[in-house]
Amino acid sequence: MTRRWAVEDAALRPRVVSRRPLLFGDGGDVQLDRTPHVRAASGLAWLSISGAPRLVVAQDDTSHLAVIDPSVDPPAVTAITLEHVIDGRRVFESRLDNKQHKLDLEACTTVRLEGVEHLLGVGSGSLPARERFVLVSPGGSARVHAAPGVYAALRDVTAFSGSELNLEGVVALGGE
Repeated sequence: MTRRWAVEDAALRPRVVSRRPLLFGDGGDVQLDRTPHVRAASGLAWLSISGAPRLVVAQDDTSHLAVIDPSVDPPAVTAITLEHVIDGRRVFESRLDNKQHKLDLEACTTVRLEGVEHLLGVGSGSLPARERFVLVSPGGSARVHAAPGVYAALRDVTAFSGSELNLEGVVALGGE
């Protein structure tokens, strides 16, 4: 196993340059159980979708990804609806008593598969429903993949997972 360590770089500092609400251009969709606004931003990654750079936002409490087109002002926001639906719902929260069924996408990154860049969204793994990956193609289609074996292997490395597995980040380094 190759170990990689993070190093703090004093030159890298976050800076907020503007704030604005992230609203879906179509105002939401009741039939797809999608709110008019982006609910969360657990993970962010750039992906070229249909040949144009887009910022994809993973949300941990809904089965939709937000896709931001930064080339217009204000940025246009569209959705990629995921096939994870429980009892007709794609929004998961305590008030609905369905929080335990959410994908809990906590992170995303881009990965190369057969030479083509895709977006990989990663569930936290804290419950069986959260042991899933989401793979988004450069055409903008998404598939949810169950990955219990991967999560079991991560859970077995207690130096990594501790007492409970709860992934909160992911990075692809040189194909790993």
